[in-house]
Amino acid sequence: MQIIAPQQIQSLEILTAPLLDLSTRINQEMEANPALERLSTDGEQLVGDPMEEVGAPQVDADMDGAAAEKDEFLANIIQLDESWGDYLPPNHARSYAGAEDDERRQYFFDSLTTGSTLADDLLQQLRTSDFDEQTSKIGEAIIGSIDASGYLRSPPEDVAVACGANVKDVGRVINTLQTFEPAGVCARDLRECLLLQLERQGRKDSLTYKAIDKHLDKLAKNRIPQVAKALRVSAATLHEVMHEIR
Repeated sequence: MQIIAPQQIQSLEILTAPLLDLSTRINQEMEANPALERLSTDGEQLVGDPMEEVGAPQVDADMDGAAAEKDEFLANIIQLDESWGDYLPPNHARSYAGAEDDERRQYFFDSLTTGSTLADDLLQQLRTSDFDEQTSKIGEAIIGSIDASGYLRSPPEDVAVACGANVKDVGRVINTLQTFEPAGVCARDLRECLLLQLERQGRKDSLTYKAIDKHLDKLAKNRIPQVAKALRVSAATLHEVMHEIR
């Protein structure tokens, strides 16, 4: 990475500054440094006649050379800006930014995307499913009651009142939403969440499913011998089940 000296950055700022800003900056420097002296061009007279000394052809050559130098100067400034743009102060303004820069900035802003929430994902799945209007309305109310962790925090009775539906229909839609991604969403507690995930994996007949379904509270209290006896498995086997749950 090329390191740009502070003096180079300052020079670049001066070269690219608008005329009004440059004049203001000169006045500030004059006030801050009394040793500086402004050279006035008012009333200056040319000594002799340049045409007599160099002739017209030489003037044309000088003008062409000056124009070429000006073009080269502007090209260098643009190249410096493109190469050193990252080194300029944040408040540095480009006085010659054109349509290409505006288009580049607009493309950048248009390409920005915001991360979707769980509710956004669930609503998208709901809207792309072939549900009738009533089911969709109930589904939206249920999704509105799901927290960021994916748990349904409102009882079906409250959801039914909120959307003007009966509790039976709300229960049916809850079961439907529990088939959405991610697995375990719309569960009402940890037990139901784990069971939904195992069902999605086709493991409803597994030992892990039975242990969670009937003995999750006891497992949480580390009552291994009691649960192992109830499931008719060894303590070592039950430890493997607990390791999977954790």
